[in-house]
Amino acid sequence: MATEVTERGVSESGSAKKPGRKAAMWLVVYAVALVAGGLFAFAFAPDKGRAVTAVAIPSVCAVLVLVCALMASLLGKSRAVGMIGIHLGLVLPLVFAVGLFMQGRKALAEVDRFEEAEAAWVAMDEGERGGLDRAAHFEAADAPDHNTWYKAAAQLGLGVASVLAFGLVLTARPKKSDRG
Repeated sequence: MATEVTERGVSESGSAKKPGRKAAMWLVVYAVALVAGGLFAFAFAPDKGRAVTAVAIPSVCAVLVLVCALMASLLGKSRAVGMIGIHLGLVLPLVFAVGLFMQGRKALAEVDRFEEAEAAWVAMDEGERGGLDRAAHFEAADAPDHNTWYKAAAQLGLGVASVLAFGLVLTARPKKSDRG
């Protein structure tokens, strides 16, 4: 293994160290996970027209995370830009986690309301329904007309991924001596 002395220090691999690269890599992985979670929710949603939001919002979040990854990868060239990228890359997953866990909790409540309304609908016979159609029954019960388990799974899963991303980026930050 070759040792090279650069203006930034000693490199054991033969090439100059790339501070911020590991943090940037985890941010890219997180961005891919955000888009994958949105695609998961879209794939299982019964109404694709309304499910576009399931892809759009995580995709916008992924673009923000990719900007942070790009900035973090520039740490060797510009300390200020790199550190801003890393720190935003730490803040965004936490902000996203809070929002995702809140929305996931609401989606779980929707699943419960759907299951209760569905059980009540199945338990009624034709005479009890009195001409009430299924959609009106669910609307009266303040429940969605389909099971929203996919939303809860995607949102809670992405919330966990956000917390993991925060931890991975935090541990991947370059040491103070390697920040340029």
